[in-house]
Amino acid sequence: MDSLELPKRIFTLGEEPFPIKSIAYHTDDSKLFSAVRDALHDDEYEELKESRLGVFLKFKEMDFGWASRLVHYMLCFQLNIKKKYELWSLVGADPEKEAKAKEKEAKAKGKEAKAKEKEEKEAKEKEEKEAKEKEEKEEKETNEKEEKEAKEKEEKEAKLAAEDWLGEAKLEEEAKAKEAAESADKAKEPDESAAEASVVIMDKDEDTVSDVKMQEARRLAKKDSALAAIRGRSERDRKLAPSQQSPFQGNSTAKLIIPNTKVGRGYDPFALPDKQLTKALMDHVKKDPNWRKSFDRKPKRCLSYWYQHMDAYINVLRLRQRNNPNHFRSERICFLDHLFSRMWRDKYGKFKSSVPDHNGFGRRLPGGSLDLYAGIVPTFCATNKTWGVDIDEIYALVNFQNDHWIAIWISIPKRHIVVWDSIVKHISKAELDEIMEPLLTMVPYLLVECASTDEERIKYSLEPFTYERPTVGVPQCIAGD
Repeated sequence: MDSLELPKRIFTLGEEPFPIKSIAYHTDDSKLFSAVRDALHDDEYEELKESRLGVFLKFKEMDFGWASRLVHYMLCFQLNIKKKYELWSLVGADPEKEAKAKEKEAKAKGKEAKAKEKEEKEAKEKEEKEAKEKEEKEEKETNEKEEKEAKEKEEKEAKLAAEDWLGEAKLEEEAKAKEAAESADKAKEPDESAAEASVVIMDKDEDTVSDVKMQEARRLAKKDSALAAIRGRSERDRKLAPSQQSPFQGNSTAKLIIPNTKVGRGYDPFALPDKQLTKALMDHVKKDPNWRKSFDRKPKRCLSYWYQHMDAYINVLRLRQRNNPNHFRSERICFLDHLFSRMWRDKYGKFKSSVPDHNGFGRRLPGGSLDLYAGIVPTFCATNKTWGVDIDEIYALVNFQNDHWIAIWISIPKRHIVVWDSIVKHISKAELDEIMEPLLTMVPYLLVECASTDEERIKYSLEPFTYERPTVGVPQCIAGD
């Protein structure tokens, strides 16, 4: 007789579930079925009875004795049939259907292929990163080499200029000595018109007034040429007008034509200090009874005292911008004190935990954010300029662990923040990411939330800003902050 084509097994032969827990060995437990009957409603019990497991309930009602081992055997060797109310179990040594085993094997192979693909991708990214770092390193070495060569060339030119200067001075001295010797020889010759021979000796140990002026003019000319060669292509060196005496002072001719005290490039840093202003400053300092003590011996005060000296300079910049806006690089800038970064970092947790509306708005911003956005604080030098409309750049201070300050430059049009740090090694990359996260997230949100019209809101987005901390061209503090 030919073997029957039976359905596939639910469990692969040899992989049947092990009965970790089991009901009573025999069906003599009278409480089991009564407990099941009491726990279910009538319709639930009937539904269970009509299912594949219902056959065991019917066995109980028919007083058909059976053991739990028989039930376990029937469940483990049942076949996957489409009939809802029948339970088929395979008894015998028919060939095993390994569909599930093959499916499991295919899944394992797919998982291995994905893992291999992931490893290849990571290896490729690592190679690209190493190649990029190598290229940046080579570029940096090339730039350093070019800078070194340029510096050596400038020093060589300065040295040659100085040698030329000294060589010409030496030649002048030799010519002067030769001239003096010739004059002395000429004076020793006898005069034929004189009745008696006489000797005229000219004393050339001391220079005349004309000789001194000529030497000083030559010295200054050679000094200027030597200094020009040393400076090289310095950005600070510039050509002065005939009426200017210093690069830090304005054109005096223009001041005479346009008598405006606000015109100019600011104060002269080389000017002597004003004694009256110095006295007023020292009188204010002496009001502190501990002003003569060293910093480590001064009494501990509140943290707000630690921020006063930085906020004082920010207020100086604010007042200078209000009184002389032409002294700054642009009129579309503003300065913020330490409260901006301090408050926004402290309140960032509440901002993140607040639930926005369906448009992404309605989050909880720190107190006073709208006043900063509108430029109405501080009241003593309010600008009344709105961020994004009248203000493009924001300069602020950020304190790190009450022992280090960094400066930030927020560019609203570029959606970018530049961090200036005088001790780069003091703050790690992870710590800086944590410091900058509130500012990168809440500044764009404030611009969108406070926009007065839909047209202004479209210009911005809730996407966080980017930031960088440049190290080239930023002076580093060696002795401490």
